[in-house]
Amino acid sequence: MIHIPTWVDNLLLLVAFVVVSQQYRIVDSPRRILNVRFGVMVACAALMVLAAIFNGSRTWLSLGLFVAALLCVAVTIQLQRSMPPKPAQH
Repeated sequence: MIHIPTWVDNLLLLVAFVVVSQQYRIVDSPRRILNVRFGVMVACAALMVLAAIFNGSRTWLSLGLFVAALLCVAVTIQLQRSMPPKPAQH
């Protein structure tokens, strides 16, 4: 079975977390908690902690965390593409 290093998972999750938190700050939604971006931020943070604690002992978990990290990055890219346009500067 393939073992993915912990730093690879955490780097992908950290990049996704930073980009989504930046989007979350820019998009001022009236529903701050019930928002897809908030859910992705929580999922990335939880997966970073899970990867740091359990990734070294189980090879199947390292592959699952890598797939989850790639999914978080894909959702982040899709959310970035659906951002509203910047307001015109006068």
